Amino acid sequence: MPRAAKRTTATRSRGGALLRGVSLPDFEEHILGFDLSMAQRAILCAYDGLPMPDAAHAECFESMAGYPYRLRAHPGGCFMVAGARGGKSQRLGAAPLVHDAVTRDHARYLSRGERAAYVLIAQDLRGVRVDFQ
Repeated sequence: MPRAAKRTTATRSRGGALLRGVSLPDFEEHILGFDLSMAQRAILCAYDGLPMPDAAHAECFESMAGYPYRLRAHPGGCFMVAGARGGKSQRLGAAPLVHDAVTRDHARYLSRGERAAYVLIAQDLRGVRVDFQ
């Protein structure tokens, strides 16, 4: 008698239920333990579509961007130029990817059995080590 094939059904993850609603700046400060500068907090608020905490952060954002901050729902991307040890890799690169992975429900964008993937690019192996610290 032939064995019946075991049927498995791939389900899309509903991950992030415990962290849903945690803002990106709060995630970095309270969960990852980062000490954010005013500039980093302003960038993270803009990236996450949050209001600036106060007028000083809004002025900081304007001095970096060259235009006043306008509140938008999660803009979906960010372009910046930052110097050495400006937090590009960990605070402004890898951590937002981790935050997005654990707080957003991507199930509606994935087909059955498909896994979401995030891409983080580094200039060399040394940069990769910094990103994964």
